[in-house]
Amino acid sequence: MTTPFTPFPSSGAGVLPPNGRTFRRRDVLSVQPPSETPDGFVAKSIIALASWAGGDQKVSDVNDRLLAEGLTEEVGKATTRLNLGGISRTQRLLLSIPPVYASIIESGLNPVPTPTPVPSATTPATPIVASRRRVDFADTEGLIDFVLRALDADRGARARYAELLVDAVVAARGLSLSPTVRQAVIVDVRQADLPIPAARVDEVIVNLINARRSTLDLDSAVDEFARSGEIDPVRFTPSVRRAMVSFLRDIGVVFPSGGVTSGNRAQFDEYFAIAYNHAVRVGDGATTDPIDAVRTRGAITDWDFTVDTFESVEAQGVVPQNILAAGALDYVYNLGERLGMFKLADALVIRWASGTFDAEPGTPSADLYRYWKLRSERISPEERAMMYRRILSKGDGNLLSGMVENEAFPQLWGTLMEKATDFMRRSEENASNERTVSRQPIYQATKQLQYNLTEHATGMAHMQITEMYHHLLEAKTVLEHAINYFSTGSRKSLWTVIERASREWFDEAPNISAIRASAVDGNRVFQWVASFDQAGVTDEQFQAFLDASESWILAQATDDSEPSGAGEDEEEDIDSEVNDSDDDWDK
Repeated sequence: MTTPFTPFPSSGAGVLPPNGRTFRRRDVLSVQPPSETPDGFVAKSIIALASWAGGDQKVSDVNDRLLAEGLTEEVGKATTRLNLGGISRTQRLLLSIPPVYASIIESGLNPVPTPTPVPSATTPATPIVASRRRVDFADTEGLIDFVLRALDADRGARARYAELLVDAVVAARGLSLSPTVRQAVIVDVRQADLPIPAARVDEVIVNLINARRSTLDLDSAVDEFARSGEIDPVRFTPSVRRAMVSFLRDIGVVFPSGGVTSGNRAQFDEYFAIAYNHAVRVGDGATTDPIDAVRTRGAITDWDFTVDTFESVEAQGVVPQNILAAGALDYVYNLGERLGMFKLADALVIRWASGTFDAEPGTPSADLYRYWKLRSERISPEERAMMYRRILSKGDGNLLSGMVENEAFPQLWGTLMEKATDFMRRSEENASNERTVSRQPIYQATKQLQYNLTEHATGMAHMQITEMYHHLLEAKTVLEHAINYFSTGSRKSLWTVIERASREWFDEAPNISAIRASAVDGNRVFQWVASFDQAGVTDEQFQAFLDASESWILAQATDDSEPSGAGEDEEEDIDSEVNDSDDDWDK
C-alpha cells in the first residue's frame, strides 16, 4: 500500500537549496514548491496526482536507477536549475510532487525502441533492439527542456491535474457540463498559470466554464448554419465565423439548452442571415478602413492584424495586439515600400488620370477613382517612414521631437533567428541518436521580443497601421487591374505587373520572391511571438515557427534588393501632374 503523500514537508529535509550541496540519495528529485500552501480540493488533487504518477514507490525505484547508473549528479544539476527559477508557478507546483518528477525522469531513462522490419518468408523476425536514450542527461539544458515538455504534454501531469481540478469544481458546485464544454475548459485550465489557494482556483475555473458555455453554444450554432448549405463554404472563412459569433453574442441571442440542430435551426435563420451579412461586410475588422470609419458615426475598427499570405488558407506585461500590429507594419514595409506597391499604384493612377492608361469601366474604374480621391487623406510617405523607424528601426525616416526609435528590435530579431538556426543545426546533428535539443534559448529570445514590441507598438500606432494596411490592399487592387495590360500568356499575375512596371517606370528589378517571403514568413514569426506561451506551446506550433524562420532566413540570403521607398515626389506628382503631360514617367 502506498504511503500517504505529503506534498510539502514542514522540515527542510528533502528540499534542495538553490546554492547546491552534496546530494543525498533522496534530494535529487526535490523541486522546491511555491511559497503558498494548497488547500481544499487543490491539495486533494495533488495527492491524487501523486498516486496517478506512481506514489512513493515510483520515487524509490527511480532513485535506485539513478544511483545504479551513476546519473544522480546529472539530475541534481537539473533540479538545482529548476529551483533557481525560470518556470511558471504551476510547473513548480507539479514538479514539487516527487512521484511526478520521478515519472518524468523515468521516461527519460527508458530507451526508445527501434522499429524492426516486418518478418517475411526470407527475413525472420528479429528482437527489438533498444536505441540510445532520447535525452542526454549530461546536457542540463536539454534535460530541463525535456522535463518541462513532458510535464506539459497532452497526456502529461499538467493535463491530468487540470482534469482533476475541473471535475472537483463541477462536483462541488453541482454543475452539469456537456463533454465538449468540459474538454474545452480542461484545455483552458491546463494552459493557465493557476493560483494555489482553492478559492481562487475555483473562481478561475467557474469563469472559464461560463465563458466556454456561451462561446461553444454560439460556435456550434454558427457551424450548424454553415452546414445547412445556405452559404458558400468558400466564403465561410475563420474571420467570418468569428465575426458571426461576436455579432450574435453582442445582440444577446440565446439558443436552446440542447443547442441548434437541423430540426430547430429554421426559427433562428433570420438571426443567422443578419449575422452573416454583418460578418461579410465588416469581417473581423480588416475590412473596416479607418478612412471609411471616420465618416460613419460610431464606427470602429477591430482588425486583429492578420494579413494576406497569398494562399487560400488562412504573460504578464505582454500585449499580443501590439506585437501583431508590429508584424503587420513589417508586412506593409516589405510589400509597400521594398517591393514598391505604393509608388507603383501611384504611378498607375497618374497614368489613368492623364489618359495614358485606360481602365475597364465598372469596378476597375471605380477602384482607381477611389484611390485617386483618397490620395490626400492617406498617411503620407513621411509618416509611414516615421512609423517604420519608430517601431521597427527600419528605413531612414525622420522622427518627431520626443519620439524614441526602437533601436533594440533588429538585434533582438537577429538573436531569435540565430537561436532558431542553431536549434535546427543541432537537431540535425542529434537526429541519429534521437536526443532532445533544448528549446530554452529560442523561448528566451521570443520573450525578449514580446516585451520589446509590447513597449513600442503603442499609441496611435494601431489605427495608423490599420490604415496603412488598407492602403496597401487598395494599391494591390489597383495594380491587379493592370494585369491584362502588362501580362501575356500564362504569366498573368500581380507579380508580373510589379516586375514589369518596376523595370519600365523606375528602372528597378526587385527580388519579388525574396521580398514576398520576407513579408509573409516574417509575419508568421511575429504571430509566433505574439501568441507565445511557454506552457502551451505544441510541437506543431514550434515546428511552424521553425519553418517560417528558415524560409525568412533563406529569403534574406537571396535578397539583394534595397528598400525602394515611397518618396514625397510620387505623392506630389499625383496632385500636380494630372493636367500636365506624362513625359516624366516615360523616361
